[in-house]
Amino acid sequence: MLRSNLWIVSGFARIYIWFFRGTPILVQLIFWYNLAALFPDISVDIPFGPRFFGIDTNMLVTPFVAAFLGLNEGA
Repeated sequence: MLRSNLWIVSGFARIYIWFFRGTPILVQLIFWYNLAALFPDISVDIPFGPRFFGIDTNMLVTPFVAAFLGLNEGA
């Protein structure tokens, strides 16, 4: 993605690499595991309007998913 001629694609890749290389793995693991404390549910809705989709964050981000998201050495 960094070698792309599209500036939006290469810019996204630079931000992704900068963020995940800059934060320690333990901080990422704690963040992903405790995501439900910040966001109790993840939903798609219109503000002050109908809710289209919603799911409990604890059901979505299990300990296995948190470990998978935190151990991203590929960045």
